Amino acid sequence: MVLSKSKEIIKIEDLIFKGQYREATDTSDKIISNKKSSKEDRILALINKGRSIFMLGILELNDELYNEVLNCYEDAVQESKDQESLAIKMDAYFGLILIYLYLKKYEECLQAFDKIEHLLDLHKEVNESELKLANAIMYFLRSIKHNVYLNTGRDVPKDFLEKGMKNMKKSLKLYKEISYKFEAFICEINIANLHYAKGNYKEAIKQYEIALKIAEDAENKYYQSLMLVQIVDVYWRMGDLEKLPIYINQFSKIDEEIGNKRTFGRNQNWFGIYYAEKGDLDKALEHFEKALDNWEKNNQKDWIATGNNNIGAVYGLKGDINKALECYLEAYKIRQDQNIQGPTIEASNVAYMYYLKGELDKAYNLFKKELTTSEKYKNNRLIMLNLHLISNVYWQQGKAKEAIQTCKRNLKIREKLGNKLEIGYTLKQLINYYAELNQQEQAKKYLENFKAIIDEVDNKPLLLDYRISEALTLKISNQQRDRIKAEVLFDQLLEGKLIYQNHVAVLLNLSELLLNELQNTNDETILKKIKKHVNRIYGYAISNNSYLLTVEALWLQSQIAMIELNIKEARSKLQKAQEIINEKGLERLVTRIAIENEKLEKLSFELIEAGKKSYSISKRMEIINVQNTVKEIRKKRLIEDTLEDISSSRKIFSIKI
Repeated sequence: MVLSKSKEIIKIEDLIFKGQYREATDTSDKIISNKKSSKEDRILALINKGRSIFMLGILELNDELYNEVLNCYEDAVQESKDQESLAIKMDAYFGLILIYLYLKKYEECLQAFDKIEHLLDLHKEVNESELKLANAIMYFLRSIKHNVYLNTGRDVPKDFLEKGMKNMKKSLKLYKEISYKFEAFICEINIANLHYAKGNYKEAIKQYEIALKIAEDAENKYYQSLMLVQIVDVYWRMGDLEKLPIYINQFSKIDEEIGNKRTFGRNQNWFGIYYAEKGDLDKALEHFEKALDNWEKNNQKDWIATGNNNIGAVYGLKGDINKALECYLEAYKIRQDQNIQGPTIEASNVAYMYYLKGELDKAYNLFKKELTTSEKYKNNRLIMLNLHLISNVYWQQGKAKEAIQTCKRNLKIREKLGNKLEIGYTLKQLINYYAELNQQEQAKKYLENFKAIIDEVDNKPLLLDYRISEALTLKISNQQRDRIKAEVLFDQLLEGKLIYQNHVAVLLNLSELLLNELQNTNDETILKKIKKHVNRIYGYAISNNSYLLTVEALWLQSQIAMIELNIKEARSKLQKAQEIINEKGLERLVTRIAIENEKLEKLSFELIEAGKKSYSISKRMEIINVQNTVKEIRKKRLIEDTLEDISSSRKIFSIKI
């Protein structure tokens, strides 16, 4: 041991390690109030009281306790000034820095960093054990210092994650050598967090499982629950959705056992994310609304923003753009009221809704503003997100060159950070662009890079994205054998388990491919296949109450009805689409469906004549120009389905641990 601690102090530390925070607080108070307690014991009791009260603040949903935590550490720092022990001084400052970090008092945090560095210079001659503790603390703090820099707009070293990992491992080694069990345990968790940040998800899970075992051995239920939450987060990012409900039920049960009031909303949020990923949007909405209701009752502002954001995401997936925008604006307003200086995902989501409403200038300006703020605060996650979305706006504006340049800029940032998953997502976007431009050689070039990523990363969603990209590259080939391969690939993908967006994308691409084949062959069996796929899209939209997709599916069904010369059916489908547009505020489709109605009326006579004269299917298709309709819908889906909250979330949902 570094210090010759009294039995009472050792008992308090043991209670904290086991998660018995109320008893640890009471025991600390007895030592602090006892005039016979040594000065050293009193300072250590203040430090440990700060730790235990901090945990009570979390468990009892009492944010007011954090001011008491701050007072404990400030008192400990003050009282340690006349102590000779470097270990006590360092420990007091260590606690103070961590609470500053939690309370987002970043400037105070940096000042405390400077003071703790100065302490080492002042204490040249200390015993080996004290020096180990001092260095353990310093390595730990250096590992997390980039968090402060990121939140204050300061420059962060490019290799900060690698340096952070080295420092945290050094800290862990030293804490183990001096038998500081709890501190070593926290190091294990932070090593897992760093693996997670780097995208090394398998290593992250292994490390979280090590920490989980330590928490189980200590019978610390709070940390058992927290590690299970971290593990489920990693599995979510890996796309292993079947594991999610297993772990969510486990940590929900533990939280209920220990009476953790803070986590009910969080756990409901996780259920919401699970159901959203499975495509059950109504069930997802039910859980997100339960989460939001809980956070509002407890006045948890930060979480209320998260809840509104996630409900907005579901409405966005449903195509209820006005409702989605309303939720996102509420979340954005909360962030503004919190006086958050840096960029926020909520602002980007608001801009995205403007984009979907067709207000491209409004969307672009807000994206650019958020990009500038993200760059100022060195927030790589939101820099990448906003570059991704600005690229989408350029593409929608018909500025393919600017879209690709922005996407390539995004790719460079992701490659520097080294997260393979994020690199893969951007390669997918580039391949999509080049496929749309029929530039197969460029698409193949980036597909090869994508394949290299797939060979390194075991990730189901990314593998599916790769297979879709491969099919797209084959689809635009001049060689019939390649197009046949593309059709086979699309069919194989439909036989597997696809998430909402990919399912629709594959059906649309396959329908387009088959339409081109139908144009060349006049084969009615192909028309039946296309009709089956379009009806499948419609059924999928209805089952998920996805209004935007429902309108698009009805539009496609009207086109198929026109090929079949069923004008009455085509008119009925467009009328139904118009009703949904008016009800749900899908402004950007208003003009398009109106044009489609006009086209139908103009072509009605010609289609009647086509029936009388027994025009071939290909001749009817020329009159209707159905391929352009499918391409237009698919191109819009290309943009809409690629929104990802990079690093923080695989999609558009906010999560908080």
